[in-house]
Amino acid sequence: MIPFSNGSEYRAWRDKNCSVCKKKYDYTNPDGSPYNPECFAEEEIARACVSSGEINEPTYRFIGLDKGWDCPHREPK
Repeated sequence: MIPFSNGSEYRAWRDKNCSVCKKKYDYTNPDGSPYNPECFAEEEIARACVSSGEINEPTYRFIGLDKGWDCPHREPK
């Protein structure tokens, strides 16, 4: 499955969800790139962004894209 139509859509989703993740998304990588090693979905999505753009269906469901735009693992502000 290809969850995002382009990089801008991915970034908008990531900024909305990962920045308030229960897994404490980390923006402090030395190169400045956002990454959360605690979230397997973020790792798979990041890999997809530099390859085919595809993620597997369990990840698609885990991040809630089958139900809308909000990841179920976020802590709304």
